[in-house]
Formats: sequence, C-alpha cells, structure tokens
Amino acid sequence: NDQVRAVAAALEDRLDERVEPAFIELTEPLVHEVLEDIAPEADAVTVVPLSLFAAGHVKNDIPLFVQHARQTYPDVDFHYGANLGARPEMIDIVADRLSAAATGMDADPATDDVAVVFVGRGSSDPDANAEAYRLARFVWEGRDYARVEPAFIGITEPRVGPTLEAVRRHDPDGVIVHPYMLGEGVLTRRVRDIAAEFDG
Repeated sequence: NDQVRAVAAALEDRLDERVEPAFIELTEPLVHEVLEDIAPEADAVTVVPLSLFAAGHVKNDIPLFVQHARQTYPDVDFHYGANLGARPEMIDIVADRLSAAATGMDADPATDDVAVVFVGRGSSDPDANAEAYRLARFVWEGRDYARVEPAFIGITEPRVGPTLEAVRRHDPDGVIVHPYMLGEGVLTRRVRDIAAEFDG
C-alpha cells in the first residue's frame, strides 16, 4: 500500500497535477471515495488502474466506479487509462531484473543452461493469465535463457512448486525465479519461500 502511495506521489511530482492513490478493496481510501472527493473540484479526472494485467477489477469494477462518477458529475470529463500489460517497457524491466539476478549466479545464461520461472499472481480471468504467458514469451525471445516457464502463485495452474519440479527434471545449471508483481507483500514472500525449498 505504501508503494502505491509512493507511485502516486512520484507521478504528482512528474506531472505537476494532483494525483490521488485509491484502492479497490482491503484498504482506504477506496476508489469511489476518492472520486467523490476530487470530482467536484475538477474539470477532468483520469483514472488509471495500477495493475499488471486486465482482470475483473480492471475490466468490471473500476469502469463501474467511473461510469457512476460520470452520471453523478456530468460536467466533469472522466477518462479511463489502460493497465500496464505486456508493453515493451515492462518487458525491458523484467529482462533487466533477470540480468541482475544472473550476475549473482555461477551459471552464465550465455553459455550454460539457465531457466527462468516467471511467476504471476494468477487470476480467474483467462485473458489476464494469457497476458502473463505472452509477457513471459516476449522476455524469452532473443535472450539466452534456455526456457522461460510461466507459473502462478494462486488461483490457476500451473503453480510455482510443480513448475519448479518440472524445470528441475531438466537438470539446468541454474534457475532464476522471478515474481512478477507490483510490490512486496504476502505473495512475493510466498514465492521466495517456495523457491528456497528447491534451492540447492
């Protein structure tokens, strides 16, 4: 939650516009509360989902809040931005982090069999899961990793543990486990714990 607030503050500094963090659930302020707070003072409001992939919240919940705000404040222009997705910038970020992880290994992806397990959150939305596969494929294309295997920490298959077991059967020289999530939290710690069980 603090990381989301830090992103909002950094955007506000960069854009020189008011930027307010909001949350769908579990913590405050909630999206509809922020919209009710800022809309009466604004000519236009842009709502941007800070989400890696487009699942239920991005496709359904947030658009409903935006639509309700449009009806409540007809004189305000409301815009809805896109989630982060598998755009080139995100691919580059993942590739850079994998390169940084590889520098701490005895194995060299350029000469050895180094696999990557790319771990997403997992969703009940098949489009979001497919986008995770798509990004993993883009990361693999043109790079030296022997394979980049998508996995998920919850909700859907394949899960992290069985994927690591399948990768281990190939007897690679090294494995990089990369949790692909927006911030540190329970899920990233769970990924690290599972990876630690396979280490060595």
